[in-house]
Amino acid sequence: MPRITDRLTALKVARAVGKPGMYADGGGLYLQVSSGGASWIYRYMINGIAREMGLGPLALYGLKQARAKAIDVRRLRHEGIDPIEARRAVRAKAKLDAAKATTFKQCAERYIKSHGAGWRNAKHAAQWGATLATYAEPIIGALPVQSIDTALVMKVLEQDVRGGPGKPAVPLSMRAITILEEMKRLIDVHDEKKETDTFVFPGGKRDRPLSNMAFLMLLRRMKRDDLTAHGFRSTFRDWTAERTNFPSEVAEMALAHTISSKVEQAYRRGDLFERRQRLMTAWSTYCTGRCPGPDLLHQTRKHSLDGRRRRAQALRSGVTQR
Repeated sequence: MPRITDRLTALKVARAVGKPGMYADGGGLYLQVSSGGASWIYRYMINGIAREMGLGPLALYGLKQARAKAIDVRRLRHEGIDPIEARRAVRAKAKLDAAKATTFKQCAERYIKSHGAGWRNAKHAAQWGATLATYAEPIIGALPVQSIDTALVMKVLEQDVRGGPGKPAVPLSMRAITILEEMKRLIDVHDEKKETDTFVFPGGKRDRPLSNMAFLMLLRRMKRDDLTAHGFRSTFRDWTAERTNFPSEVAEMALAHTISSKVEQAYRRGDLFERRQRLMTAWSTYCTGRCPGPDLLHQTRKHSLDGRRRRAQALRSGVTQR
């Protein structure tokens, strides 16, 4: 027996407004009237479960439009598809597509706007925007967020940080960048005058650098008079030589050592930036991945002494250590 449809008329719909109840048009389509207004409902059964799907308010969809929407829903049911779940999937995809289309610049602007109120001063917010505009936006600003991969992020992070003419670009590991950000926040917290300090690691007085004795005094407070500040650089050099496969010239350039050979100076044009980037990332992983107990410190001092001896012997023999 065919199902009866099209029971309602435009006149019946108009008369139903203001009279709460469910008015059937047939085929699962109903006009639902309540004290809050009138809307269209589609009722159906799926897997033995009764469901109701809203098709929109009467103010936006008249009887003709509601019947057309009901036909679309019936077609989905005929294909064995739950219309409510199908609509949810469509909406979820639309949200995802919108999020994917959002550019890095748009996300950065929203982040600064939403977090700016919690920052100490307007200068901090301005610095965020200026830094991103200078370094990030030229590379990834116009790109959708979903298309930004690790390679692009590294391209942003690997840009030159220069100290002056003739000095090589300095690659920073993620941990080094985190330390810089932590220092910036620390300076902002203690910056009562709301002025930016010149130095990343400021001294006790404004616009004065950290004393060259600060590291030594720290070691003394740690009761480690057997260690020296330069020993940390030497440890890095020995670790590179004995624990990695990085060429010695990469390690030397990472330490900003000058090239003693004038011939080599004349022929070397590159700054080995990418190799130094990988080296510093490996060093960061090594430093943050282990806790240097007494055995490791003893081993490090021994490696440092042995390494210096080997390098001195290599220089005397004219052999480049690899």
